[in-house]
Amino acid sequence: MLNKDLFEKLVEKDKEIVIYIHISATLEFDMETAGSPSFAEERSVQLALISQKIHSLETADELGSLLEQLGANDDNKEGFGETDFEKALIKRRYITFSRSKKIPNEFIGRKEGALTLAYNAWVKARNNEDFGEFAPILKEVVALEREEAGYIREECQSLYDALLNLYEEGMSSKKLDKMFGELEPNLVRMVREYSSIEMKDDFLYRTYDKQKQEKFAMKILTEMGFDMKRGTLAISEHPFTSTLGSDDIRITTRYNDPSVVDPLSSTVHEGGHALYEMGASSGMIKGTSLGEGASMGFHECISRTYENVVLRSKIFWDRYYDEFQALFMENLKDVSKDDFVRAINRVQPTYIRTNADETTYNLHIILRYTLEKKLIEGELEVEDLPAEWNKLFHEMFGLEVKRLAEGCLQDVHWASGLFGYFPTYGIGNLYSAQINAKLIEDFGGVENYNRSFADKGILPITEYLNDHLFKFGGIYTPEKLIKNITGESLDGKYFVSYLDAKLNDIWPERK
Repeated sequence: MLNKDLFEKLVEKDKEIVIYIHISATLEFDMETAGSPSFAEERSVQLALISQKIHSLETADELGSLLEQLGANDDNKEGFGETDFEKALIKRRYITFSRSKKIPNEFIGRKEGALTLAYNAWVKARNNEDFGEFAPILKEVVALEREEAGYIREECQSLYDALLNLYEEGMSSKKLDKMFGELEPNLVRMVREYSSIEMKDDFLYRTYDKQKQEKFAMKILTEMGFDMKRGTLAISEHPFTSTLGSDDIRITTRYNDPSVVDPLSSTVHEGGHALYEMGASSGMIKGTSLGEGASMGFHECISRTYENVVLRSKIFWDRYYDEFQALFMENLKDVSKDDFVRAINRVQPTYIRTNADETTYNLHIILRYTLEKKLIEGELEVEDLPAEWNKLFHEMFGLEVKRLAEGCLQDVHWASGLFGYFPTYGIGNLYSAQINAKLIEDFGGVENYNRSFADKGILPITEYLNDHLFKFGGIYTPEKLIKNITGESLDGKYFVSYLDAKLNDIWPERK
């Protein structure tokens, strides 16, 4: 039987840890949005101290004793928990306690300090087109990631799988190889079938007023249900979402991308992450470590749902195109809604992942997954990364990489030590299509879904997702959550069917 008083002590300790995590997030948010040119050295010390504090709290003997009294052990990580919330929190703290105990405290400070310097080096190397400025610190980061994986990996688990499970519990490279292996030929087929279609899309790349772009993006963000009392929007080099507190969820975007749709897409994408965090930061799980997404795959599922399934759909622009066109009449006066929808859904291999279309996007993820797994498993040296990237990119996309900012330096993730993170983008796309199929079914079919969108816009979608997904935060594992929502395990067939149907609808002449 669960001792409720002891469980409340666990909740208190858990919330204390979350507070320090939010303090760390605040320092990182400032670093990426407002840091001075010379801030890096001291900020690395600040973040290292906070990280060590979090590690010491997560591995405290008192917490270990409390978990033991609550019945948690390797064979029963949920301990004496009775409700789903109790089971999940005990399990979350026990897994973190057991994993963190394996990591020396000095390593935490060493890693955090290196990551802060790596971010600064990445920005400079990207701006200067000089991989040599980044290679030494990236080599150190890779070594640190391999060292950490060695501490935390379970028996029969590879170094890479140990890192992958930090972001997607229960996932393995064996499962990914199978899913991506089945997905890639279908994507290649679609690229071959649709990328040759000639269309006019130069209007997307004209000069658009940034203030008007921001005005429209804020309108859509608000209609998605983003609570301006609990969140803000800022500008950064790389769009991201950060939870600085249970009622302080911040997103960033940028307005220097080539297409007028790219900034809107980034804002809506990050808005999806924020909505998930806002929905999870509620009820009894608010302020606890469960007040967040179930996994990074599920987080990407939500952001990609808003960015692609909603924003790039015909029904979205049926509702909003007249307003958008009027806002940018000087650029779009001669552009029909159908031509605009075709242009923003154009299938075309491009260099930049964040600007990629739905069809080619997962090819970017497969490329990064392939390379980072080799880096961690010792099959690829950091010095050889640019050449290997360029070679593989040419094989997959048929394009020659000429700039590092369009190649292996375009993303911040490796500079941030996020090895094992990239696959969650692809997993998220698969979750998104499967959940969207169930959402349409629950709305009463496509016609009723379209009618609802025409009448009420995006908010009913957010309300559905909140009821079926957001409010549960991290209570359920990814596997259980997808089954709870759809009745099935994750299946890539829904994504293939979704893309085929969408592309056929936009270009019916290709049927």
